[in-house]
This record gives sequence, structure tokens and C-alpha cells, in this order.
Amino acid sequence: MKERFFGLSDRERWGRFADELVEVRPAPHAHRVAVRAAIAVFVPLLVLWSLHRLDLAAYATFGAFACVYGGGARSGMRWRVQATLGMVFTIAIVTGAAVAISPWRSWLAIPFAALWAIIAAALSDRRRWRPPGPMFPTFAFATASAIPSTGFRVVEAGLLVAATATFAVLLGDAEE
Repeated sequence: MKERFFGLSDRERWGRFADELVEVRPAPHAHRVAVRAAIAVFVPLLVLWSLHRLDLAAYATFGAFACVYGGGARSGMRWRVQATLGMVFTIAIVTGAAVAISPWRSWLAIPFAALWAIIAAALSDRRRWRPPGPMFPTFAFATASAIPSTGFRVVEAGLLVAATATFAVLLGDAEE
């Protein structure tokens, strides 16, 4: 950074600093993560479409989100991060689908979503997830809680999100 500002006036330095502050650059390895995510979502949705079960698409999609995490990390580290997120998404979907069984789901969804946001934010900070924050796990819970459910659907959703997350983790591990 020192080299870029060497020989510049204070005004030019502040101008360059302001320009860099608002500049948006692609994240390192973002294209690889995007391709992994596209495949991790496309394949399970294609399978569900062929089985005429697109009613389960939301659950499969959230399982595939596990591959978004870990970004450009080496395969061993990425595998652990993605496996952890796969479990988090599975638990979020199962708890959301369980809440969706209740006739009071609209009342239960709010405090449970807040609880998910707190837990996911703490885990994200502690484990240094990339992308950071509780958005995806909380969104997974909230989506699952909004879809009317039955006891069998909870099991079905849990198995599907776990299978899709496993596929996403294996896809991420196979890259290197």
C-alpha cells in the first residue's frame, strides 16, 4: 500500500483511499465456488424433476448451499467447513419442518428464527465462516417453517437436505 501512495499529495492519497474504499472486486476463487454451487444445485433439482418431486426443491437447494462455504480454502479445510455447514443446514431444515407441523407455526417461526440467527451468528464468528454471518442457516429454517409439513415430510426433508449437502461436500472435495 505504501508504494501506491508514495509521492502523492495528501489530497491525492485521500482520493485514492476513497476510491479503493468503494471499489468492488471479485472474491478470490469466486468463479470456482460459483461453478460448484451451480452443479450442487442443478443435479439434485434435476433428480427431483425426474422423480416429479419438485415440491422438495427448497430442501435440496439448502443442502447444496454447503458448497458455498470454504471458498478458496484447501480441500482438507474446505471439506471440514462444508461438512459442518451441511450438518447445520440439515438441523435448520429439520427444525423448520418440525415447526411447520404446528398449527401455530406462524407464531413459533419468529422466536425460533431469532434463535437460529443467534446460534448461527455465534457459530459463524467462532468458526470464521466465509461467507460470514447467520443469513443462510436462518433463511433455511425460515423457509422450511413456512412450508406446511407432516411428520413424514420432516423425515423426508431431513434425509434430502443431508443427501444434497453430502453431494455438495463431495463435489467441493473432488475439485483439488
